[in-house]
Amino acid sequence: TVLSQIIVDPNDPAFQNPTKFIGPVYSKEEAMNLGKPVKQDGEYYRQVVPSPSPIRLIDQHLAAVKLLTKNNCIVICAGGGGIPVVLDNGKLKGIE
Repeated sequence: TVLSQIIVDPNDPAFQNPTKFIGPVYSKEEAMNLGKPVKQDGEYYRQVVPSPSPIRLIDQHLAAVKLLTKNNCIVICAGGGGIPVVLDNGKLKGIE
């Protein structure tokens, strides 16, 4: 398994309005006590996280995918776009 990190803009408006549902469903009372951003999803509530637009894949991750395919490995590239990171003084830093 290769988990990808995707460089994003720390000023992406998605950070101000998280919309991507994650995790289980909660009653309104449970959701209000989570201490995390939640939104209504049908008759229940779920936690939401930002979904910023990707800028680019980390070069080393792309190299890993190319190496795997070159060596006849089956590579499935799909999913939610990877773990969002920002460049901070030339170093990668996770962002939520």
